[in-house]
Amino acid sequence: MNPYLPKKILVPLDMSEESVRVLQAAMRMAGGEESEVHAFHVVDDTHYRKGLAVSGISTSKLREDAFLAMENRLELLANRVSGKVKVRTTLIWGDPVKDIIQMAKAGDFDLIVMATHGRRGLNRFFSGSVTEEVMRRASCSVLALRAKAQEAEPARKEEEMAGAV
Repeated sequence: MNPYLPKKILVPLDMSEESVRVLQAAMRMAGGEESEVHAFHVVDDTHYRKGLAVSGISTSKLREDAFLAMENRLELLANRVSGKVKVRTTLIWGDPVKDIIQMAKAGDFDLIVMATHGRRGLNRFFSGSVTEEVMRRASCSVLALRAKAQEAEPARKEEEMAGAV
């Protein structure tokens, strides 16, 4: 028996292999057919703007193509998960932390379920932690699912090497 049955679950995905596992976990936690699971991806547009500015290529067509490709990928991820609860999907351009927080609040979600990759050392310093920031600022509960051990291992080795220098 699950004493906590959230009705609305927001699942921010980073499109990694871990995304399917996180989405499956959210589906198992959903409180039944009346529950809502919402797969959400924010395309960090700062990376696209920087790359496109350097390349001198027209941004509108490239942004449109990138958006359609990511939208298709998000739909494929949602379709890989089976269950009695339908998965809704949303993809937007923006700032991942800010937009996850806003979506959770505006959508009145009970729970956010997301992956954490266990990055440490220099890797974490340069890439930051979206999950950690969402946990600090979210208006609802957040469940962070750690990446499988073999996926987190390279970050530990990188940290050990940085400490040895």
